[in-house]
Amino acid sequence: MGTILIVFFVMQVLVIGGILIFLRRSLNRDLAEEAVHKFEILYTHELPAGTSEIVVVVKEDLPEALRQRILQSIHKKFGQPLELVVVADAGIRGGLIIKAGSLVIDGSLSSRLKQSGMLKTKGTNGH
Repeated sequence: MGTILIVFFVMQVLVIGGILIFLRRSLNRDLAEEAVHKFEILYTHELPAGTSEIVVVVKEDLPEALRQRILQSIHKKFGQPLELVVVADAGIRGGLIIKAGSLVIDGSLSSRLKQSGMLKTKGTNGH
């Protein structure tokens, strides 16, 4: 009887873990897609002279489909070849940040958590 309960408990933990992984990946993808969409809509002016790159900050890696979408958007908006620089920063916790000239679109999970008050910034004591 005890073995059956242990197996049942382990199965529940695995199922819940799988659901949480799925939700985390889904949230990460949704935040990234939202940031790219904002970039496509909001960035309507010329890049400053000398700008040769767009920086994308991600938690781990940038999926190829999203990389291609960003590159297509860059080409469509600016009509010039720009380098896409991908920087990994685990501190953003998910989503992505796009930096183009002086524009920064922060679609990171850490910024959402800070905005909601669920994540305190360093140096704050909650007041």
